[in-house]
Amino acid sequence: MVSEGYYEVRSPASTCKQKTNEIKVALVINALLTKNPSHPGLQFLRTAVDAFEVKGQKGIHPVLVYDPMREPLSVFLDRFELVNNERQCEPGFVKTLIRFILSGLDYLHNECGIVHRVERLNPIQYLDTIRALIHACRTRKVRISLSFSQQGPSRRYIIHMSHEDFGPLAPGKTVGPPKIHDFGTAVELGGKSRPLFEPASYAAPEILLGCEDGTGSDIWDVGMIVWELLAGSPLFKGIDPEFKIRTMRKQLADLTSLLGPPPRSLLSRGKASLSYFNSGGKFKYPNLLVQHRQLGAKFMDKMSHDEKNAFLDFMKGIVMWDPLERKSVKQLIEHRWLVQ
Repeated sequence: MVSEGYYEVRSPASTCKQKTNEIKVALVINALLTKNPSHPGLQFLRTAVDAFEVKGQKGIHPVLVYDPMREPLSVFLDRFELVNNERQCEPGFVKTLIRFILSGLDYLHNECGIVHRVERLNPIQYLDTIRALIHACRTRKVRISLSFSQQGPSRRYIIHMSHEDFGPLAPGKTVGPPKIHDFGTAVELGGKSRPLFEPASYAAPEILLGCEDGTGSDIWDVGMIVWELLAGSPLFKGIDPEFKIRTMRKQLADLTSLLGPPPRSLLSRGKASLSYFNSGGKFKYPNLLVQHRQLGAKFMDKMSHDEKNAFLDFMKGIVMWDPLERKSVKQLIEHRWLVQ
């Protein structure tokens, strides 16, 4: 039982597999909290403070209780200035954020045996005080209702979430550390992988090809987050010129343009490989390839020679076809670009 205060409750729809999976993973994490409570990465995971069940018309629904949070990182970034119509973050901010995320992933991988599988910029910022949240909700006209219930506390305020933007930060105030959340697409290491039905913007090559999940896919996601924060746009946009939307074939074309053909060892492990590459490993849609693409962007012009080399080495240890060859979480945490 939690103490009286303000909390967020999340209950998945019975037909939503991702939300059901989020409940499962959250319970696994909470069950392991006592295994290594001193691990520095634990503070960067959003853990449930309580759980209960609600009986509905379609059965029993599990409910998780969380401390309230501020907006997702994607909304938080709107506070940064536009540079050439793109929001680019300062390297110092990015390095600090990524160190936090890597520490959280270290706990998730090595203590919990879970792969997160990020689909977007979704680590979120912890709110400095609950008073600020309530004030933000009132000033931003988020609907607040007073509910009386015989089944719960005699008096409780319920904030109905209508949007994610809680307005500007108070002068002189800062938010707390980011927390990894949204475990709807997470998988247990060694467990059955779930296919990707839509081309998520951060999907690692092995996910697109239908290979087994592993910690390497989270490493890939970290690289995609770093690039988007610094450049203001994704490294691999994957917009198909024929359909005007992101497609898996275009994402794989972008990967092939930068990295060259994927290794046969990876293609042999992918259930979807033959949909995009022939038996000889040749890409089936050569018209989508971009010639002479290199890992570079204008934001790197502001870096010193040494910092640029360190950054490229950091990224090249991530942006690789085979997840088994990517750097580990611990190697990235200790990488010279992050500690400079």
